[in-house]
Amino acid sequence: MPLFVNNRQDKVEVTGALRGWLEEVVAAAARLEGLAPEVEVSLALVDDGEMRELNRTYRGVDASTDVLSFAMQEATAGEPPVIDAREGALLGDVVISLETAARQAEEYDHSLEREVGFLLAHGLLHLLGYDHEGPAPAEVMQKKQEEIMVAVGRPRLPRGMEPGRLLALAAQVQARAYAPYSGFPVGAALLGISGAVYTGCNVENTAYGLSLCAERAAAVQAVAAGERSFLALAVVAGAGNEGCWPCGACRQFLWEFGDMVVMVPGPDRKPQMRLLSQLLPEPFAIQK
Repeated sequence: MPLFVNNRQDKVEVTGALRGWLEEVVAAAARLEGLAPEVEVSLALVDDGEMRELNRTYRGVDASTDVLSFAMQEATAGEPPVIDAREGALLGDVVISLETAARQAEEYDHSLEREVGFLLAHGLLHLLGYDHEGPAPAEVMQKKQEEIMVAVGRPRLPRGMEPGRLLALAAQVQARAYAPYSGFPVGAALLGISGAVYTGCNVENTAYGLSLCAERAAAVQAVAAGERSFLALAVVAGAGNEGCWPCGACRQFLWEFGDMVVMVPGPDRKPQMRLLSQLLPEPFAIQK
């Protein structure tokens, strides 16, 4: 899906790397939402002054904001828009204030790229008919945004806990795994919402049913420490530090504490990521 970027501000530098990153975000959104490759999106990068003027003109709000969307196609909430399939069909326009994005990146303690990418994903979802008016629609839209960011390798993680760091911690504890029967050592690093990391390795037993997976070992340690919400889980397995997604039992066990990013090493050593809800789309749950 082509992205046309119009930089109309000079307060924040727009590098070629940033443009390439934004194209990745658009491609991931198009793939996840099943959009035709012919569809085009326009992105305007502005300063706070122009964003304030746009808000005043189109929304009657005399203030700047981070992102606006102007849809060109008819859409029903939660469904792909009705799009003219001709080459050059325009989905709509997304406008981002880079000044505001830079401030928010500093406030949230993550990179400008992550913030601008998140805002672009937010704007694109508005063009597709998603909204955040009310708790249920807001929850759906938030999950969609995070799916896009996970797909491009930029999940919501605190600075200093990037995917490579979590995978390295999982590899460290993997070396202490007790796996004499399977010969398949596994290490896990679980990032709590507090910022603490809890590690675990698999511990096997001659009575196979008593064996404990690395993911559950990490989770039990975290719960014992008082942690109840988690941001991410990194898993490293096998003699060659292979990528291996959690087993079904661990997926269900972890779901007790909500959704989170799950990551494993890819074939090229780049982290592969999924949301737990993508790995376990229909979990068993009892209304609390």
